[in-house]
Amino acid sequence: MEKIYGAIVSIMENIGAIEKKRTAKGNKFSYTYRGIDDVFNALQPLMIKFKVFCLPKLRNIDSTVEASGSLVMKRSIITMDYHFVSAEDGSEIVVSIAGEGVDNGDKSLSKAFSTAFKYACFQLFCIPTEGEMKDSEEEFLTEKEVEKIRVALKYANRSEQDVLKYLAKKGSTAQKIEDICFDDYYMLMELLATSK
Repeated sequence: MEKIYGAIVSIMENIGAIEKKRTAKGNKFSYTYRGIDDVFNALQPLMIKFKVFCLPKLRNIDSTVEASGSLVMKRSIITMDYHFVSAEDGSEIVVSIAGEGVDNGDKSLSKAFSTAFKYACFQLFCIPTEGEMKDSEEEFLTEKEVEKIRVALKYANRSEQDVLKYLAKKGSTAQKIEDICFDDYYMLMELLATSK
């Protein structure tokens, strides 16, 4: 039997939960998230213990600059193949996944790589997250999260209509802030935090 399968299960048995312990702060608002460093810190000792390493392979990259009014952001979307390989017999499992990063500077590509690897690991190793993990485009914001966006808009000197127009260009059908799906929440909070 190929050893990569047993190694993956052993890592799953030992990984434990990765909670949202990091905080990103804007002018007067913040939100919590799980960072790529949290995934590395949890997985690296277990990958050594169970003799697994990862070989990333970039399949595709697409970068654009997007503007809506005074909001200008760089977006990078990548497609990756992550080869998780057993050091004992060379057997492997390949995880193919896309990653997206948005930034108003030069970090959109590195964010896309971080996102792709983080979610490849969450999916392959079925990493528990403890608490509520909202990553689905089907999930919508709580009243507290809506209020965080409104506070961020105030300090970024932006209107709700600015944000809704920007999201509409991305395919969103939201007619008001309460309609925004959770997938857009982090991108919006980051956009507003870096907006002048």
